[in-house]
Amino acid sequence: MKPTQADLAERCPGVPRTVLAAHLARLDARYFAACDAETAAAHVRAVAALSAASPLRAWAEPGEGGTLVLTVVAYDYPGEFSLLAGVLAGTGFEVVSGDVFTYRPPAPGARGGGGRRCIVDTFRGRLADAD
Repeated sequence: MKPTQADLAERCPGVPRTVLAAHLARLDARYFAACDAETAAAHVRAVAALSAASPLRAWAEPGEGGTLVLTVVAYDYPGEFSLLAGVLAGTGFEVVSGDVFTYRPPAPGARGGGGRRCIVDTFRGRLADAD
């Protein structure tokens, strides 16, 4: 379920309202069906931390059945998904499933929806030699 801006603001103290508004406005319903409010808040905090000097945030968490869940939040660049998939394959990470989301372009004249396009990609899988 899509959180409200107030709910995200409570979970993301110090994050500018423009970042909260952009996250809510520029991701589609599929994203909010896949992510609970706490997960969305973690993504918002990661988006807020992006900069020219640090255009990517990534983290891994244990998943179900011995899998790993890798999350990448970054500015959107052409060919980026192919590069991410290649890096994961090169490290021996076998992707079992994933969710890939990209901010829509801001609507012309939209308030609070400006800024760079971002991605929120989640990969579930395991390391090939982890068996």
